Amino acid sequence: MADDPLSMLENRVKTLEIKIFGQSDPIPDVSSPIIDDLLESHKVVSSALSGRDKLAMVVKRLDQLETVLDPLYEDSVIDSAAKLAFVLSTEAELEEITRQLVRINELSPCLESEQLRNIPYLMKQLGKLSSTMVEHKEKCDLMDEKFDDLIAKYTEIINGVTAVFATLDSMVTELEIKAKPKEIID
Repeated sequence: MADDPLSMLENRVKTLEIKIFGQSDPIPDVSSPIIDDLLESHKVVSSALSGRDKLAMVVKRLDQLETVLDPLYEDSVIDSAAKLAFVLSTEAELEEITRQLVRINELSPCLESEQLRNIPYLMKQLGKLSSTMVEHKEKCDLMDEKFDDLIAKYTEIINGVTAVFATLDSMVTELEIKAKPKEIID
């Protein structure tokens, strides 16, 4: 009876249950056999699909969908000539990628240098320097405004002094003219 397919299947299911649930937990004795449960689930699925024709067609074509969605399906459908044509058409791109990979391998010691390893620490310092620079720029802008105000005041003072000197010059010129002795004309 060990050669009976049903008993072999039953032994395989028991082995699988032991692997899944372990031997320490005894598997509860289910009153209904697994075949009855499978038939019941089939009835439920069939009744769920009874009014839905599109979904029923998808379920009927499930084997075909699995075949098409298999990643190796494309390899079996495409012939060798098409594969060769694809590889030859992408030859330039593959060569460019190869050159870039060689260049990356050549430059990898530079990427692993001590300077690049210090980037996180240096970024903190750069942040501090940036904030200090912003503070200094604000101070410089404030001083620039004060300087512009001082230049404007200086210009006003110089213009005032120039006006005073021009007035004084004209007054002195008038006084000099009045103080000159008058010439008598014969």
